[in-house]
Amino acid sequence: MVTSDDASALRTASRWPFGALEAAAALGGVLVGAGVLTVLGSLVEDLSQLAFAGVLVVLAALALGARRLLAGRARTVLACDLLEVVATGLVAVAAGIVLDRTGLRGEATALSVALPTAALGAWRAPRTRLAGSVVAPVAAVVAGLAAAALVRDGAEFAGWALVLVGFGVLAWAARAAQGAPSLARLAGSVSVSVGTVVMPFNAVPEFAGVLAACVVAGVTFAFGARTVRLEVLVPSAVALTIAVTRAAGELVDGQAAQGATTIGVGVLLLAVTLRRLRAARTT
Repeated sequence: MVTSDDASALRTASRWPFGALEAAAALGGVLVGAGVLTVLGSLVEDLSQLAFAGVLVVLAALALGARRLLAGRARTVLACDLLEVVATGLVAVAAGIVLDRTGLRGEATALSVALPTAALGAWRAPRTRLAGSVVAPVAAVVAGLAAAALVRDGAEFAGWALVLVGFGVLAWAARAAQGAPSLARLAGSVSVSVGTVVMPFNAVPEFAGVLAACVVAGVTFAFGARTVRLEVLVPSAVALTIAVTRAAGELVDGQAAQGATTIGVGVLLLAVTLRRLRAARTT
């Protein structure tokens, strides 16, 4: 039986799969990894591309070996997942270097690497704390952008690609069992939000692109408000504000009127968000 204290603890519990100390440790690890990549980047000029790909594979093997040594301990779960993410990224880059030597277009190479990487991340998502939930959305975004570039040169469809991939990631996070659905939702909402900012496209009239951006951002914000997911609400609110500001510039003459329109939408967003958050705390 759940007591009132238990219910209060559940309501205040973090939805994120790690705490502040683990996040700080992860940030330190990321900085170390960035430093290693910087040093390796300075050595690229002295190595052939295939040799550099071999170095990346060796580093990935070392990362997986370290992960195996750390596995099985409660305090090292996050470190193991970060090592898996690093190893996956290193192998993906190495595969891209090798495929690039075959003469494929850069977009085709990126798509060929990103699709299996996204599938691997989706498969690992329910088996890891956060590795799969990070790898799958990032690889899906890369695949979507590469596919859009293959369809048409230039950035005309980049926004649509980000929006479609973002909605796909949000749907996947809602239905598929995984260790860190909050991270997947954040990745999906950021992808959608960036896609709306990229709008309008050269392929459609400017106002049509602005209107599409407002609709997409509004739908995403409504989903975040209905489910009370801050990781969805915050990026979509920023995107909706930008889209509405653009729309006001198209529809309303005068800077003061445009500002008033933007303020009105902002007040509405705040009211909806605060009301939903208050309702969530009382249930």
